[in-house]
Amino acid sequence: MRRCFPVALLLAACASQDAGVLHQAIPGGPGDPIEVRMGNPNGGRSGSVFGIQQPGGQELPLVIEISNNSDGDVVIEQVSVAQNATDSPFQLDPLFRRVKELIEPGKEKIFDLPARGRQLRLPREGERNVVEVRVVVELQSGDSYYYEFEVPIALTSR
Repeated sequence: MRRCFPVALLLAACASQDAGVLHQAIPGGPGDPIEVRMGNPNGGRSGSVFGIQQPGGQELPLVIEISNNSDGDVVIEQVSVAQNATDSPFQLDPLFRRVKELIEPGKEKIFDLPARGRQLRLPREGERNVVEVRVVVELQSGDSYYYEFEVPIALTSR
């Protein structure tokens, strides 16, 4: 009985609040049941310059495409975008959107999400002008898939 206790404790720690059903946070990749691609309306190039002189920040339109590569319907509950690194010359505000969208097998849906961001400081020499973000897609089942992307940003250098 003593050997079963750590396993039971581990299972209790991993279980969600939904009547003992386990949910997963799955790192996504090409060919996974839920696949995510991200871009912007300018064809992947940032058309905006985010400058220090712009108080309150500026809008950065993001396009998130979610594909259902599974054999069954999935319902997307929420899509969120958050910045990974905190030591960046650019700050992107976290974005959460409840969507409640059904995606049939082999189909995809496109979500236009207006993010806001601002330049905090001048880029350091050799620093890349990208913002590293994590996109999390939460399903009705309780599982979530996350993908990491680099968003190119045109920063001012004064």
